[in-house]
Amino acid sequence: MPRVRLWVHHHQYFLVDTEADNLPSTSAVKNGLIGADTNGVCVLAGLHTGPIWLDVEPLDTEPALDLDDWEEIVEIGYPATSGALEVSEWGSGERDDLPDLIGGPGEVRVRISTRGRPAGHAADALNNEDEPVEEHRLQIWPGPGPTETVHKTTDRT
Repeated sequence: MPRVRLWVHHHQYFLVDTEADNLPSTSAVKNGLIGADTNGVCVLAGLHTGPIWLDVEPLDTEPALDLDDWEEIVEIGYPATSGALEVSEWGSGERDDLPDLIGGPGEVRVRISTRGRPAGHAADALNNEDEPVEEHRLQIWPGPGPTETVHKTTDRT
């Protein structure tokens, strides 16, 4: 599972459909963490600007829930009609150092698990050389959507 330092700005990063003309909108996020529109998936961090840790897990089947190690866990469906989603930093474009998220067109499930969002919110902004205070795990696998499932929520960020 690759772990990268991902730059967020305006609390956002994205899973962008490679055929999209625009970035996904924050207005698609109704649960405070993750939402999707026709351009892809928008994820909200607690941190306004700076680096977070992101673990990326493209999977073949639904993973077990890890309710003990994560503070927030939300899952949504996305109709990946183009067959390609890429992690994108706000204002910087796609990350070339991450694996392909999906293996082709079809519905996928996207689960985001987080810890440290309140610390990110409190820090507000970090410099690139600062140690991230917030961690996210992205798990994605083939499966029906668009149902949203909030598995766990503890913060008010």
